[in-house]
Amino acid sequence: MNLLTRLRLSPIRLKLFFVASLLMALVVGLFTTFSALLTGEAIRIHMDQALQQRTLLALQSTTRFLESQRLNLALLGSTPAVRVYLQNPAMISISQPGLDTLFQQELDNKPWFSSIMLMHGDLVVYRHRHPTLIPHQGIELFGLAEQPITTLENDPYRGEILLRVPLIIPHREDEPYAIAARINPSQLQLQLFQTGGEDHVGSILFAPLDHNNHPMFKDVDQIDPHWQQLLEQGIPQWAWHHQRPLQTKSFYLHGRRHAIYPFAVFGHEPVSIKRTIITQQIFILVAVGAALLAVGLVGISRMSGQITAPITQLANEAYQRVHQALPNLDIDHQRLNDRRDRQNEVVTLGTLLDLLLDELLRHTQDLTSRVQAQTQDLTQANARLLEEIEQRRTAEEELREHQELLHDILETSVDGFLVVDRKGNVTHSNQRFAQMWQIPESIIMQQDESLLLQHVLPQLSHPHSFMAKVNGLYEDDQFSLDELMFRDGRVFERHSRPLYHNGDMVGRLWQFRDITREREQQRQLQTAKDRAESANAAKSAFLATMSHEIRTPLNGIIGMLEHLRQEPLEAALKERFDLICRSSEVLLDLLNNILDFSKIEADQLRFESIPYRPKQLIQDGIELHKLLAHEKGIDLSCHCHPNLPSSSMGDPTRIRQILINLVSNAIKFTETGYVQIEAYLEEGAPAQLHINVSDSGSGIPEAQLAQLFTPFTQADGSISRRHGGTGLGLAISKRLVEAMYGQISVTSQVGEGSSFLMTIPHQPPSQALLLEQGMDDLLAVVSSLEILLVEDDPINQVVARGLLQREGHRVTLAKDGLEALDLFQLDRFDLILMDIRMPRLNGLDTTRRIRARERGHGVTSPIPVIGLTADVLKETLIEGDEVGMQEIITKPVRLETLKRAIARAMHHKT
Repeated sequence: MNLLTRLRLSPIRLKLFFVASLLMALVVGLFTTFSALLTGEAIRIHMDQALQQRTLLALQSTTRFLESQRLNLALLGSTPAVRVYLQNPAMISISQPGLDTLFQQELDNKPWFSSIMLMHGDLVVYRHRHPTLIPHQGIELFGLAEQPITTLENDPYRGEILLRVPLIIPHREDEPYAIAARINPSQLQLQLFQTGGEDHVGSILFAPLDHNNHPMFKDVDQIDPHWQQLLEQGIPQWAWHHQRPLQTKSFYLHGRRHAIYPFAVFGHEPVSIKRTIITQQIFILVAVGAALLAVGLVGISRMSGQITAPITQLANEAYQRVHQALPNLDIDHQRLNDRRDRQNEVVTLGTLLDLLLDELLRHTQDLTSRVQAQTQDLTQANARLLEEIEQRRTAEEELREHQELLHDILETSVDGFLVVDRKGNVTHSNQRFAQMWQIPESIIMQQDESLLLQHVLPQLSHPHSFMAKVNGLYEDDQFSLDELMFRDGRVFERHSRPLYHNGDMVGRLWQFRDITREREQQRQLQTAKDRAESANAAKSAFLATMSHEIRTPLNGIIGMLEHLRQEPLEAALKERFDLICRSSEVLLDLLNNILDFSKIEADQLRFESIPYRPKQLIQDGIELHKLLAHEKGIDLSCHCHPNLPSSSMGDPTRIRQILINLVSNAIKFTETGYVQIEAYLEEGAPAQLHINVSDSGSGIPEAQLAQLFTPFTQADGSISRRHGGTGLGLAISKRLVEAMYGQISVTSQVGEGSSFLMTIPHQPPSQALLLEQGMDDLLAVVSSLEILLVEDDPINQVVARGLLQREGHRVTLAKDGLEALDLFQLDRFDLILMDIRMPRLNGLDTTRRIRARERGHGVTSPIPVIGLTADVLKETLIEGDEVGMQEIITKPVRLETLKRAIARAMHHKT
């Protein structure tokens, strides 16, 4: 009996086990084969990437090392010994020993340097190397004048690296001096990539390149013997366009060259590593496959038993139940038992089914007669059912009409609507929704929310936040309103609210509205606003810059006038001199107004909060205008109420500026009569200080009062022709008062005069601040000081020196910050006057270096530094405080201001 016959007559369990075992062996064999192939390729890719990364890191390390050596050469070239040697050829014999010692120390500390040279163009004018010293002589190195890092190809230096750093020698700035050093590649190899071990895994070799990008190796016999095979087999086959490491019979090789400098690095790994790993992986896979096959066979055996057991049980139970249920059935039980013992369970079940089919046919005729009897009953029930269906059809027709009406309403809406049930199925949507989201009708018809999201999400700028919001709303019953940004610039407004039926939440309504046009209009309005603000800032910056450029020469004019004021002059000459002084003061006031207005517009104005005396401030304003009022025959007076405080906190400079503007305007527009200043305190929370300036002038029409505080505006266009002015005084005064949290108002009647009322908050100063203010007055005169004046403008030098020498101070002049640092280091000064804007090194950076030197030497009492500037922007004043300036004086410099500043600085120092 052959195998097929035995298999056919074998039990069903044996057949199933045999077929499943063959399939299991085939699957395990395929799994092992493909796993081995994929593992080998993965190992190769990993080794390639690791070798490429190692060579890249080695190239970066070499580049940083060479750049650091160039920096060391630059520091070495800036030493006095090198500069003296190159700057004074006549002193070579004197300066060379010190230079030899300096260079020998550098060679001892850096063994990778073969020699250090000083060069003039391509000519070596000095060289120092081990073990002998070569004196001043010319050695030509070809084509090196402009290369910071290069390789030498001329013998005997072929294969060495040359680092070159240009030098700037005083009084010889146009001559191409440089300092250079030769680097021995072998020493550099030992310094950066010293290798070891038998397998040399991860070895790196440094290689200079010639002009054809071919590696050059100096002292080949000193290279690691393991690299000799690479030099003979691998590196000659390497091409720079290779993307992956080169594989030879024995190793992998990868090289990287620098994008700019002529050198490269090579790395390699033995092929044996890959073979070993792959062999180990194959052994593991074979073992795993064998284990899986063994486990599979055991499992198949158990599973075949579990599968066939129910069939066998079913065949036995079927036989018993047929015998019990149909005892009168005409069957040969002995014959059936014999067949059941010899055949498998499926054949037994087939025999039983044939017997049951015969019995079923006998019962069919009986069942047919019974069905005919019941058909009549069903016909009557069907008639009643048709009547119920007609009633339901009528109700559905009415419902459909209502739905069509609702559909028409939704379709005519400008918004897109979408209804989704709790399971994520789309139940309703309108055409506007599909148009807004550009969704094809085929996707809409499927009514699947997941398909809709796949089409919608790529259109959005932030799809992740969109989905997070959608998922969050499905988990609660909250109303939601937000905006959606599209990649093409559109903007939708999204409304979402839950839908309820019989008190239960059945889904959500999503409503979308296209608000792109509204947002674009808002953006255009914002752009127009930003442009207007930018233009206003540019205007203010231009005014501030022009005022600064004019204040600098004006400082010289007013300063020289301060000097001449102390000289005796003839009566006619003194009258002309006073005219020049008044003209310069008018010009200075005009510039101050323009600069203040530009600083207000640019938000650059800075306010102080220091103690001041209101009564003294008002008396100073009267004293300043007394001569002008006397010349016009106007009675100028003031009345200070008894409750006026003796002192208050605020910015006295700005308050004085406002008061001067109001008083000068009152005198300017009053031909006869009076100008009166009245000051009093209004008690309350908070207390208010009132200063009222009234006059008996021509008055201002009521229609022009509203524009009185507008910049560049005057009540009458003829005023500027008769009285002069820019129309900025009152505008600046109003903004200054408001910046100090105060108010300014005006009342006027034509022909009777005007009254300007300034109201500012009153804050009493502490006793400590009052004492400090008193000390400022007492210290206005200080003893003779040793002062360092740092100023680049010749006229300002004369002005400042004259003011200081007149007070008995000794003045030392520095033209810029670098010269000031040298003088500060050589001499001891009591105080420094520092101009902020200077060439080469400005005043802020100079002060920063002075403070750093003081901290480095542990100075506990730093020297006072007072800044001088024509630039009074807020940033300049803040930066002056940050670098360590005691205060900053604006130009033109007044003697009294300078005296008080010096006194305060010396007081704070002690």
